Amino acid sequence: MAITFAMAGLGRLYFERLRKVVGLPYQEGRKKNEPIPVASEEEILGISSKSPACVTAIVGLLGLLAILYLMIFKPF
Repeated sequence: MAITFAMAGLGRLYFERLRKVVGLPYQEGRKKNEPIPVASEEEILGISSKSPACVTAIVGLLGLLAILYLMIFKPF
């Protein structure tokens, strides 16, 4: 569960910012907001280039390795 929440949290922050700048409806907390005008191309490229894909993949891989370790070596 912790792995799922960590990966979802990392991705959610990124996609919320991206939705906002490309002019789609977005959420801040639990509040849904209407679309705002589309940002400049430079701003969109700036945000899209900061994708947390590598960090999210590392979190998932480390979680998978931890699960495999527990399954194989049964330390408890």
